[in-house]
Amino acid sequence: MALTVIAGACLEGWRDCGDDVCPTSLTCVEDIKKGIHACVDPDEVNTCGNELVEVGEVCDDGNDKSGDGCSSDCLSAERCGDGVLEATRGEMCDCGADDFHPMDPRCNGKQNGADPSAYCSSNCTKAACGNGMVDDGEKCDTRVTVTTSCVDLRYDFGRPGCTAACDGLSPDPCGDWNWRAQETGTLSDLLSVWGTSNDDIFAVGDDGTIVHHDGQRWQTMESPTSEMLDAVWGSGPDNVFAVGYNGTILRYRSSMTRGSCTGA
Repeated sequence: MALTVIAGACLEGWRDCGDDVCPTSLTCVEDIKKGIHACVDPDEVNTCGNELVEVGEVCDDGNDKSGDGCSSDCLSAERCGDGVLEATRGEMCDCGADDFHPMDPRCNGKQNGADPSAYCSSNCTKAACGNGMVDDGEKCDTRVTVTTSCVDLRYDFGRPGCTAACDGLSPDPCGDWNWRAQETGTLSDLLSVWGTSNDDIFAVGDDGTIVHHDGQRWQTMESPTSEMLDAVWGSGPDNVFAVGYNGTILRYRSSMTRGSCTGA
């Protein structure tokens, strides 16, 4: 379709159209992307494929085909950053980039990856953690108050926080008043416990069992012995010793290297 743009003075049978004029039989239409005006047949106003990006359109390349950088309905530039969510292209969100502005109200007017609080990341594949909303795939958000009580996490008081990756609740703000049973991850008898802080505690016991607490949970550590271990002590978090039956001595370093020696 050829667009008609005619320059001239105000003559009878003509109307102003931007910096030019149009015959009264045609409609003056503005291209909101290019900022120009053109004369269009009334039947082609607000029609995808007329080569003019009109209100409600994201693009218009003069045809009704998809796959060429503008969808057949002119509502998508077919790329991340065009401000249109396209799940078929693997997008989880799209708040626009460059000349494309956010259309989704959840974007709060911020384009993809504009700052840490932006709703959508720059590659449209994951809504940003910390954007003030709990998005699909997230358990919480660092900028949203957690409503769960620490009591639900087997603590006595407090309100959990959110992990830095928004993938779970953090019990760091929680606390205990008294003794409380904990899951150790092992059925072996534990005979000794020692630690440097509330997020660095070791316990040892039968069959060479060693477990470690990182402030959130107990986890079994690889042990180089099956001998019973009945004591653990260290000079710091990177130098811990465990001793046990048959002269067993194990040493733990923060580099995760371990050694053992046996003797009478």
